[in-house]
Amino acid sequence: MASCYQPFWGNIPMPDQLVVEWGREGIRGVAASVASGHVVVRTCFDWTWPEDQQPVADAEQAGRWLKERLTNHRIAAKRVLVVLPREDVVVRRLELPDAPDEELPDLVRFQAVAKSALPLDQVCLDFLPLPRRPELEGRDALMVTVAKKRVDTARTVLATAGLEMTQVGMASTAIAELIVRAADQAGLAPDDSTFILVCHRERCELLVIQQQHVIFTHATRLAGGSLRQMLLTEISRASVLLEERYGGFRFDQAWLVSDQDDEELLQAMEERLLCDTRTLDPLANSSIELPETGVPDERAGLAPLVGQLLAVEEAKVPAVDFLHPRQRPVERDLTKPRLIAAGAGVCVLLIGMFLLRAWQIHVLDRAIAVRQDLQNKLTEELKDLAPQVEEADAVAAWIDRGVNCLEVTKAIAETLKGTERYYLTRLSVDQATGRGAATVNANGVAKDRRDIETLYMAFMHRNRYEVQPSEISRNSPDTEYPFRFELTADLQPPENEVKADQPGRTKRASARRGRPRRTGRSGQGTRA
Repeated sequence: MASCYQPFWGNIPMPDQLVVEWGREGIRGVAASVASGHVVVRTCFDWTWPEDQQPVADAEQAGRWLKERLTNHRIAAKRVLVVLPREDVVVRRLELPDAPDEELPDLVRFQAVAKSALPLDQVCLDFLPLPRRPELEGRDALMVTVAKKRVDTARTVLATAGLEMTQVGMASTAIAELIVRAADQAGLAPDDSTFILVCHRERCELLVIQQQHVIFTHATRLAGGSLRQMLLTEISRASVLLEERYGGFRFDQAWLVSDQDDEELLQAMEERLLCDTRTLDPLANSSIELPETGVPDERAGLAPLVGQLLAVEEAKVPAVDFLHPRQRPVERDLTKPRLIAAGAGVCVLLIGMFLLRAWQIHVLDRAIAVRQDLQNKLTEELKDLAPQVEEADAVAAWIDRGVNCLEVTKAIAETLKGTERYYLTRLSVDQATGRGAATVNANGVAKDRRDIETLYMAFMHRNRYEVQPSEISRNSPDTEYPFRFELTADLQPPENEVKADQPGRTKRASARRGRPRRTGRSGQGTRA
């Protein structure tokens, strides 16, 4: 066999795919490259297991033999898709309640416990959900099982040969994939009810697809007698079964995939099925490129392999995969995401509160700074205005200490007591400039010095007057009143104001300062 050739789309590298049909007597496979819906076949092989190297007896020995064969044929693929023949799997039709698709895996496994010949822990199980039918209250499904030991044996052999088993499917769905694509290229409706018959040597497989779903599949081996008659018998048996199950079932098209050109069988199928019947070469597809040599003449056995290659990128027919069976969707646990979201929300809230607080503090700091600047400015202005304020306070205090001159004159008149011993020639009452309330200035004459001293003492006894010392002279022009004197007395504020302004001053001190004293000059008068 030729192991390599140049594809028609140039030197673009494409990943190699290896698809094998794992049979009891041998292994059949196709090595190809798949890209953008095109399949480039590298090589095909159909090998029989040696008598002394059967996988069932010694899986590792069979794996070493397979590895040697792959190396000799320069098959470099490392990943392999396995297709199991129809006679090696068990298919059972199940009637299920009308339930959502996500609940079907649990319902199928529940019924599989009762209908499977082997315990579930000893089989690989998958199922094919069938199209809904209006006349049924529930749903139909095809349960497909295979012994787990068989899958484990294939995995061990392939692993020993250096291959990774990535998928384990069923030949029936792969054949249906090939026929659906062929019908589409032939201009036929892919959703029609289609009958398919595949004959390869003594093996015969019958399957029916509807709406691109496999709804019936059966395999048998023909030995002895009229092969054509045996095939027609199997076709009739399948037609009767579908008639009973679906009632009034009719085929829209039929396909025959066979190693031999049998026109009589083709015509008999048309008469029995009452529909147009076509033949199909599995490799006669516009999406498939073949090598120049090494393609087997008997191609019917390649039908499931070619169909599996066409489904690598995008499958049109639902298939089974015993390595990755349909499971109930795992409900996502939202506890951790919710906790994370809550934590993130709290963090965002705290950050927001922190930023808000920082912004408020910033605003307050700015306000404090502005007011501090204003306070400093006002303080400087107050310092500059302090002298003026002191002067204004002094003026205000002076104004507040203002006295009624008429009342002061009346008080002076009361002090003089209207005696004829002395009289005033001049009297003035002026506003004081210091702490005093007013200043009294008077000039007068008296008959005797004692009269003048008596007058001084009278003023001092009025409490608020402080008499300033002055000279007493005897030079009055009035001979009857020969003594002339000057009276200067300071009128002090009320007692409460005096205590506030001069807390250390007392009446005794005031009297002592106002008491007249003798002058140093004899016979010239008295100095108070």
